[in-house]
Amino acid sequence: MTSSAAFPRPARLLTPADYQRVFAKGRRFNSPHLQLIARIRESDSSDGVAVRGLVPARLGLTVAKRVAKRAVDRNRIKRIARDSFRHHREQLAGLDLVLVARGGITDLQRGALREALESLWQRAETLKPAPLPVKLAPPDDSSTAPSVTAVPREPSS
Repeated sequence: MTSSAAFPRPARLLTPADYQRVFAKGRRFNSPHLQLIARIRESDSSDGVAVRGLVPARLGLTVAKRVAKRAVDRNRIKRIARDSFRHHREQLAGLDLVLVARGGITDLQRGALREALESLWQRAETLKPAPLPVKLAPPDDSSTAPSVTAVPREPSS
């Protein structure tokens, strides 16, 4: 877990285009009161290959007025979600995430909301790209390499 309590700008989905990419091609994880949409984030390099672990996770939140009528309730949900995300940001590296609140979420106590978020973060962690292949260096031809010696065979009779 990370010890930072910050929610810096690079950890947020900022533009409508960012949200649209996640909504269009993301994988959906559902719970009774929340939906998490996760998408593997492509690196900013020109080849477009996703490099998990090198790009930080980013979070976007949507809590509609029809789901939580009062602003204080919407803000409480977002505050708890951001705090939970901060503690799981390292495990979610390489993902863009959008958290969508559903009806009845205002009835959840803080502990139940945190448990629901924890479950969704764990499920999103399964959305990992295959690890990059590791190239091993060729064996060194020095004296540390095991030597193979021929053992003379007995003639067969």
